[in-house]
Amino acid sequence: MNSKLKQVLKIIFILAYFYLSLQVEYPFNVGINNGSSNQLLGVLSINLVQPILLILFLILNRFWLHIKINFRGRNWSGLLFFGWPALIVTLANCSGDQIVWKALRTTMSTSLIFKAAVLALLSGIIVASFEEVLLRGGVYGACRAWFEQNSIVKSVIVSSLLFSALHSLNFMNQSFWDTTNQLVYTIGLGVLFASIYEVTQNLFIPIILHALINASNEMFNMHSLYFSSGSATGIEWTSILIFVGFTIVGYGILVWSQRRQGNSSWVF
Repeated sequence: MNSKLKQVLKIIFILAYFYLSLQVEYPFNVGINNGSSNQLLGVLSINLVQPILLILFLILNRFWLHIKINFRGRNWSGLLFFGWPALIVTLANCSGDQIVWKALRTTMSTSLIFKAAVLALLSGIIVASFEEVLLRGGVYGACRAWFEQNSIVKSVIVSSLLFSALHSLNFMNQSFWDTTNQLVYTIGLGVLFASIYEVTQNLFIPIILHALINASNEMFNMHSLYFSSGSATGIEWTSILIFVGFTIVGYGILVWSQRRQGNSSWVF
């Protein structure tokens, strides 16, 4: 079989695997109250099936797909040097909705806050690990083996667009504009994470950045997320800012890396 066709089939398999994983998810939901009147503040969910599916995918990749996925524990400076836009979004998420912050400041006990933080972080790590291994490790890795010319740029673009497209599945259980905004800003996230992975060859860095964004959003926006009180009514400027800003920074990271290697081209 043609080697390029093999890579395309690998990508199709990964996308199908991702879709099927959503059909068998088994969320463990934990209600978080406000600590005083036991009024429900929000719900944090942990997908108990995703870790199993992640391990299964890694086994399939080891013995069948043979996509090179790098978990090298080095180049950790890239977490701050390249990942600062994601850290800014994490801090912005921490501003949260006022109902959550009021409960955190006045009524929630330390143990309850700790419980919520651990659950949010665990949920963020599970989702981020699954998505980054499949999309950045699997799809991006297959794209790099697929394209011969300008492999890096093409792989970043294709993997980021597919990462965004997968979020269209949220149209089934989320409002139209919330999902549309996701489709916009996840392209930028995909570009940044793929660029960081390409330069550092350390998939743990995108996983950590992705997990921090998810966990901070779930923790500090749990009320608006659960009660849908913060639904968008159109394309939000923050989505456009993340899309444009992260795309520019991601491309800048790649250019910087290529210049260090002596490559003066703008497309690589």
